[in-house]
Amino acid sequence: MAVFGGKAFLAVACLLLSLAVCVSADGGIVPDYHYRYARILAPEQKAAIFWDGNVERMILSTKITSDNLTSVAWLVPIQSSSAPDVQPADNGIFFDLADLFARNRVYDRIPNFAVGAAAQPGGVEVVKIRQVDIYNLTILRATDADALIGWLNDNGFSFPENRKDVLDYYVRGDYYFVANRINLLAKYPNATVGERERTCADGISIYPDYYGMDAERMKTEISSQIQDQFNQSDDCKNANFEAVTALVELRNGVATPLQFTFKPDKPFYPMEISSINYGDTLADVYVFGTQCFDDSSQLLAFRYASQNAWIPQKYGFASGGCVSMLQYAGPNSELKRDSFFVEKPYDPKYDVDYSPPYDVYGEAPGVLFVLLLFLAIAVVPALVVGVLTAHYAEKNKKRSRMIHKIGFALIAFAVALPGVLALMFVQFSAELLFGAVLITLLYGLFPVGGFLSGYFAVKKKKWWIAPVGVAAAAALLAAVYLLLLLSYQ
Repeated sequence: MAVFGGKAFLAVACLLLSLAVCVSADGGIVPDYHYRYARILAPEQKAAIFWDGNVERMILSTKITSDNLTSVAWLVPIQSSSAPDVQPADNGIFFDLADLFARNRVYDRIPNFAVGAAAQPGGVEVVKIRQVDIYNLTILRATDADALIGWLNDNGFSFPENRKDVLDYYVRGDYYFVANRINLLAKYPNATVGERERTCADGISIYPDYYGMDAERMKTEISSQIQDQFNQSDDCKNANFEAVTALVELRNGVATPLQFTFKPDKPFYPMEISSINYGDTLADVYVFGTQCFDDSSQLLAFRYASQNAWIPQKYGFASGGCVSMLQYAGPNSELKRDSFFVEKPYDPKYDVDYSPPYDVYGEAPGVLFVLLLFLAIAVVPALVVGVLTAHYAEKNKKRSRMIHKIGFALIAFAVALPGVLALMFVQFSAELLFGAVLITLLYGLFPVGGFLSGYFAVKKKKWWIAPVGVAAAAALLAAVYLLLLLSYQ
């Protein structure tokens, strides 16, 4: 049934019935070697990809929880004909995208991850080393998986040796690797990131997935939440506020994201590297371009698309004709390949606010049935009461007044019942009282009309009044339905 047709159908039926709530897919998370036994969780991941036909710019946001967040490693393979450039990005883009596609934020579980141990040294080309915000980055090239694992272990990382097959896939292709150490001490060298800061951060809860807020309001809200809880918590006494803020932001996926700029054969997103992680993963990936995009690897499911220009313009990118939202929700073990995106033309059906056009002919049988049922329940019984009231009052003059009182009482009960039921089963409020009165008045037209039609048909001995009264009630009901229908157009 069509969306607004269904609502109108429900509205009429209610009158009748009233009578009777990451990271994993963008890179492999491995612990710093010295903390290789620390438990790492990456419950959620987000990516925004901009494609201009030649260059891809990919913004990745991480949400990582670890027993030791002062030094955590993150490996991102990048398919590119030249060395990728890595810069800090604005996390506000993910708040704006979440708001744009707000209706699609329902997850039925919280995934989790964990990872493992080491291997042997080998030779690897180091292309570039740099620091970006809380990240120490090394851009690598490798032609041998053993060599890459050896470099990682020699440089303080730990990679699960039993997952060498994943690196085999990447070293055979035209890939660079961004070895990314998340190091809070690099940004806050004078801060102590110790047990006091971790305990304080553990007790702070923020809610970064507000919808109906733009990025600026969302950032202000998050800062306020952290500051208020830090000031009020006994666990935060003598803790370093900057370090606590960094921990909370990283654990909630609102730390500074990274933007990777590179030249792939076609728009791409690394998925297979995430198979080194245990458990399940959730990923939201947004792809901007002149057309909409789908995943040719069929890992990321296409959800929605929107013709949006202001988001790419706001964040310094060329305006695209379409932004597509794709998602993955499932086990990391199923990520056997990377995602490569193919264009598809925009269709209004892709929009999150799309409502299909109303099918008048398809809805007609159901609507007709409801109208007839309503007439049968609300009008016809009242008509019969009116007929009987007039008939027995005429036959029994002595008890005419009592018979009239009984008839009027039955109609009054029928008229008041919907409003009484609304007041009985819904929490009382001034709005509810107004609604109950309105329902009573609107609904009351039908039993009162039926009663009067039956009553005067007998009283005046003009039987045509009864069918005319029923027809008038049907016409009024049809008019109400049409008004509801137009209001949902």
